[in-house]
Amino acid sequence: MRHPKVESTNRLNPKIDSIFRVVLPSYFFLGSKQNSKESHFHSHLSLDCSPHSGSTLQYFSYRCVRLVRSLSSSGTRMSKMIDKRRFGRDNRPVVETLTDAERQEFWMLAKMNISAPNALGCQLYKGPSQNGYPSISRGHAKSKVKVHMLAVYMARKDSPDKGQVCSHLCHVKMCCNPAHIIIESIADNSNRNGCLHSLQDEQGNVWCLCPHVPQCMQPDHSNLGGFKPHIVPSPPTA
Repeated sequence: MRHPKVESTNRLNPKIDSIFRVVLPSYFFLGSKQNSKESHFHSHLSLDCSPHSGSTLQYFSYRCVRLVRSLSSSGTRMSKMIDKRRFGRDNRPVVETLTDAERQEFWMLAKMNISAPNALGCQLYKGPSQNGYPSISRGHAKSKVKVHMLAVYMARKDSPDKGQVCSHLCHVKMCCNPAHIIIESIADNSNRNGCLHSLQDEQGNVWCLCPHVPQCMQPDHSNLGGFKPHIVPSPPTA
C-alpha cells in the first residue's frame, strides 16, 4: 500500500501544525498495529489526505485535520483559552431547587451509604460518585445531587452562591461530614490544592505549613503526588 507523502500547509497555525505532526502519529502507530500493512503509516502522515473507505486511520486523520483547520481559521488559540470555572455557576445548586420533601428523601437515601467517622472524623460516602464527589442520580437528563452539598444544607441550611464552592478541609472528596466542609470562593478553594499542612522536626516540634483560613485538617495527598515535607540538612561550614 502506497502512502501519501507528508505535505506542509500554510493554512494551519505553526504551533498547531507542529503539535499535530508530533502527537497524532503516536496514536496512529498504536492503532495501526491491527493491520500490518499500515504499521508504518505513522511516518507518512499527510495533512492533505482525504477519506478512503479502505482505511479507517486515513479517515480519522482527515477528520482531525478538518477540526484543527476550523479552529485555526476561527482565530482560536490554546493560549487564550480561559478557565470558566473561576466565574462560577450560572444556575442554582441542585439542593436549592429541591423541595423539602425531596431533600429529606435524598438525605435518607444518602445516609444509608455514609460510613461511621474514621480516625480523622471523615464520613465517607460508599455510593456512586461524579468527578470524584459523592452523588445521587435523579433520573435521566437531570443534574445529580451532590451528597456533600446536601449534607451541608441539611446541617446548616447553607449552599454556595455564584463564585463559591463547597471546600473539604480534610481534602477527601467523598467525605460528607458537614464539620469538614466549608463554603468559600473558588479562588480560595483552588489555593488549598497541594497544601503541606504541617512538618514535624527531629525534636518533635510540629510546624504549621498551612496558610489558609480556616486551616486544612491534613495534607492534600491527592495533589502532592507522594511528596512529604522534610528538613533539609544544613550545608557544612568551612
